[in-house]
Amino acid sequence: MLDRVLHSRYQVQQLLGKKTILARDRHTTKLVIIKLIPVPSEQGSQFIGEITGKIALLRQLSHPSLPKYLDSFEIDSSQEQIIAIVRPYLSGQPLENYLNSSYLLGEQDLKQIAKYLLEILSYLHQQDVPINHGNIKLSNILFDTQSNGFYLVDFAINSDSPATDLQALGKILISLATGINHHYIPENFEQKTNLSAFFIYWLKRLSNSDQDYNFRSVTEALASLYSCQLILVSIGNVTKPYGSEVIVYKKYNLLQIKIASKTKQKFFNNFKTQLRQFLPSLFFTIILLTIVGIYNLKLVAFLIPIILIFMLNLISASLSWQLFKSFWQGELELKITTQKVSLYQKIWGLKFKLTADAASSEIYSLIRRNVTVTMQGENLTIVPPCLALIANHEEYIITASEDVSEAELDWLAQQLSDWLRLPITRI
Repeated sequence: MLDRVLHSRYQVQQLLGKKTILARDRHTTKLVIIKLIPVPSEQGSQFIGEITGKIALLRQLSHPSLPKYLDSFEIDSSQEQIIAIVRPYLSGQPLENYLNSSYLLGEQDLKQIAKYLLEILSYLHQQDVPINHGNIKLSNILFDTQSNGFYLVDFAINSDSPATDLQALGKILISLATGINHHYIPENFEQKTNLSAFFIYWLKRLSNSDQDYNFRSVTEALASLYSCQLILVSIGNVTKPYGSEVIVYKKYNLLQIKIASKTKQKFFNNFKTQLRQFLPSLFFTIILLTIVGIYNLKLVAFLIPIILIFMLNLISASLSWQLFKSFWQGELELKITTQKVSLYQKIWGLKFKLTADAASSEIYSLIRRNVTVTMQGENLTIVPPCLALIANHEEYIITASEDVSEAELDWLAQQLSDWLRLPITRI
């Protein structure tokens, strides 16, 4: 088929799959994608009529994330009849390229993808004649690295209800969070993620096929995601997030939470990397100095400063701001005994009290705050998610950061709630 001209217009460039062709439009000189749809012999004209009607609807769409359908035509062969649909070639990468169990997308990235795609589906579902995509999968979602936007391509001709689109979107988001193919996602997928309890619950509702449990529309799913509100169903028990290094020690008269700074570990990892890169060149230089030094001491004197420069580069690369940051951050420790509650920052063996101690009997509230965004004039203020224990009007706060995720905050809230027998207030 290569070098063949289709419909007297489209010069075939490459076969991208059994039913996908990359071609060049001779009229515009631009690249296009041609999808081939075989016509079932038993349906014939009825199937062609359905395709023609669907293409007519798709050609009326005007959305920056939906490619404009340019043309369609029939191809007759001795074996079967084929409908060809033409759309522009897009340079974006399919999201399936980002499905990697060794590198999982974080919660904020997943939320951005979800919002972007739900807004596209909202546009489709709210047409005068509602349009379902019906073929949502990772290979049909293209990511444009230049605009940081997405394209949704390759509609199904025979599509199901809007709920099917939502379920498919939920499954691909779970795939990106776990690195597991969407066909094999386990019910307890949250054990392989570091996602917040709210987002896990939201994904379960989005991907569920039970009409009494799932979202009834794109609007409802979007509203829930934007407001971070749980609808009708509570979260329930929360398990410790996958890969968490947060330590919780519990006895009948003591609860102790320790959150170590990950900056210190980053510093040591950085130092090891720099050392591994530096040692071969240092070893080679020493051998060179040993050989040359026997014959020419002046050259040795010239090369010694070079070694010193190498050493300085190693030290400066490792003693970065991360080391100084780790001096300040240290380890966060929340300690609750039968007498008092304390919050400390431990810095290289020294303890600094962050909040005044309060009597344990005065603990009256446990709050899990979501992120809040406020705007005053041109000033935008973002307060990150946190977990707050209130005692005698003092707040003992653990804030989401690079050291503790939202999922870990949810798990810690559950641990505190169980130990203190105190309900969790979510705001």
